[in-house]
Amino acid sequence: MVESVQLKSHRELIISWPIISILVGISFISGSLSILTEDLKYIKYIPLILGAFFIIYGNAKIIISKKNRSFIFPFIILIISSLVRPLQYNSITFISITIFISSIILFLAPVNIRANLKIINGILIIGFLLLLFLARKITFNFSLKSLIFSDTSSLETNISCFLFGFFTIFWFIEKKWKWGIINFILVLLTFKRIVVLGVIISYLFYKQPEKLKLFIRKPTVIIIINLIYVGLSLYIASGQFADFIISHFGVGAGAFTKGRSTFNHLILPYILNHKSVFITGMGQDNLRLLLSSKLGYPQLFHNDIVKLLLEHGIFVFIAFFYFLYKIPFRLLPITIFFNVCMATDNILIYVSVVFCYFLLINNESINRRFKLGSPISN
Repeated sequence: MVESVQLKSHRELIISWPIISILVGISFISGSLSILTEDLKYIKYIPLILGAFFIIYGNAKIIISKKNRSFIFPFIILIISSLVRPLQYNSITFISITIFISSIILFLAPVNIRANLKIINGILIIGFLLLLFLARKITFNFSLKSLIFSDTSSLETNISCFLFGFFTIFWFIEKKWKWGIINFILVLLTFKRIVVLGVIISYLFYKQPEKLKLFIRKPTVIIIINLIYVGLSLYIASGQFADFIISHFGVGAGAFTKGRSTFNHLILPYILNHKSVFITGMGQDNLRLLLSSKLGYPQLFHNDIVKLLLEHGIFVFIAFFYFLYKIPFRLLPITIFFNVCMATDNILIYVSVVFCYFLLINNESINRRFKLGSPISN
């Protein structure tokens, strides 16, 4: 059954369709099942197919509305910034652009999907439990040493941990405690330090007084915090805090950060000799290629905040974070979580992760604007 409401301003169709929720849920389990076989990893592009279908369904129209869809502006900015630099194109620039488009295309179509989030989350949970049942070598070690080396779970590399993190925060905001606790347990089983930290920081933010949350949300504050993180990352890469990390954790900075400080250290001489990259940027994925050339093998950078600044420059960096936080106020903890995860990972190119984030924001946006009932279908 299809429930729709016609909008006069944009002729925008709002569709509430269980089949869509099932398809989205299936796309989310690609991160779990692709561990069993690489052939399943492509199901994560179901949102791309759905988006293309609805654009064609809507007579090849797309909608970019400041009022209704500003939450996708950060990625539109990245796409434009990547495209207007022909002299900085490289072998993987358009792969990343395709990934960006895959993450947002459904929200460019002249339809708005009111997804059943319980169906989607349920399928994600079932997919993960199926992985636990079928996979042969899954280990867990919750010792302090494993925590330091980020070896707590052999499932850490699974992107499902990010999705469980999003749903944990979302259900806590909705006060659906059972769903929130189930997802948090799965966050712990897929233990990834940055995800656990992101959930904790987001929940602490959620519990703060409204005035403090309004202050933190200010664009100037958000941008300064992220710039401080960039500076701190590069400062550590220069060798600072090495003695502190060894004395307190018994390992070097490279081991403690799973190689991330080493990556920063390798690219540091180049950016110090080419300080203009802080202003203009070096182009999408050129930092990744620089790191790979230093290592002698392909390697992702694992720090989207630093990568964003060095590849796109300070003006795109500011615009990205400005629009990232232009979302319904009560969902700010979800954006905080997204921002924290950017600090040590490559989530901007994880289609399922970005799509999940936008899906939660989009559902809330529809509910807030058109009062069609709860964003959660029972």
